[in-house]
Amino acid sequence: MKIPNSSRHLICKGGLKISGSLFYLGVPLARTFRKWNVLFSLGFFFQIIFESRSRLD
Repeated sequence: MKIPNSSRHLICKGGLKISGSLFYLGVPLARTFRKWNVLFSLGFFFQIIFESRSRLD
């Protein structure tokens, strides 16, 4: 079953919103807990991949 393009786009947008809000919530936390910086850069990296993939669609 092929997912229609419009709903795929909505799912991608929702995923970006969630990861974006997680990113902004984590910024002050990263200042407190330095070890979270690694996890954060990974999250940011995945967000960039997510964005580029949604642009390809």
